[in-house]
Amino acid sequence: MSTPTKPPEAAPLPDRADFDEAMYLNRHQDVRRAVEQREFASGWDHFARQGAGEGRAWYRPARLVGLDFGAIFAAWRAR
Repeated sequence: MSTPTKPPEAAPLPDRADFDEAMYLNRHQDVRRAVEQREFASGWDHFARQGAGEGRAWYRPARLVGLDFGAIFAAWRAR
């Protein structure tokens, strides 16, 4: 007889203050339309109710501009 397995636990939601509403709505046009049609109160509402479970991106990744990673790596290897 097999033992029932527990479903995987959902990852906790990010802090609301860290959620990038503008990016979320710009990146997910279907969500933007749903919010405009009042199917959801906001992008956060969609993310909390559905988007997190779908694995939708909710923040803009940091962009590292102006760093010469080749030089940094070469210096590190030379140590």
